[in-house]
Amino acid sequence: MISEPLRHARTHALAGALFALLVGAAGFVAFSRTEVNYLRAAAHPLQFVFLFWTVAWPIVLTTNIVAGGSRRNQWLRVLIYLVILAAVGGLVALTPTEPSLQVGDLVLPAWSGDTPVRLAARWSLFNLAPTLLLIVFRNRRVRAVAPLVLSFMTVVSAGVLSVIAAAFLDQELSVAAIASVSETLRVSAATALIGFFVLLCALACLLSGALGQVSSGPLGA
Repeated sequence: MISEPLRHARTHALAGALFALLVGAAGFVAFSRTEVNYLRAAAHPLQFVFLFWTVAWPIVLTTNIVAGGSRRNQWLRVLIYLVILAAVGGLVALTPTEPSLQVGDLVLPAWSGDTPVRLAARWSLFNLAPTLLLIVFRNRRVRAVAPLVLSFMTVVSAGVLSVIAAAFLDQELSVAAIASVSETLRVSAATALIGFFVLLCALACLLSGALGQVSSGPLGA
């Protein structure tokens, strides 16, 4: 009863670390491209460390579920993770990554290309929504059907994110579609943009919802 949960927790932690390494590296390469972010801060090695630790958050949640322990131990794991996150984020925010600039007699010293607010937003982008979903699905009233609902919502969320990512990658087609909607309906570009993405998300929800129903069918049975 004591050794097996810890052994399983270590196995999940190793898998989570490998996942964080892969996703953190991919995110670092993507976010450091000059087309996405022209600042040198995006390509600083500390950014990779921050992304790695950001994506490693599920290790804490999984350990608390698998190994369990007292409520104090669970909160202690969360606190240790947040302290390390704050330390790494502080280094990223305080490291002067951008070179000094001289404009006439005015000299701007070297400065950091990232802020604590942006780092917190980046962490939230990866972890806030999944954490809230996990808290909801761990509730005793829905815990019995949580695997069914979670598998369904995972497919739906992945489908919506994939469609939005495809729209960003094929920008020429997206801009042409938005311009066509704006001219046809005689609305502003901002309104056409909002309508375009709402329609994309609705279609993605319908398609991925059908796939999610098929994937979660065996669990429901």
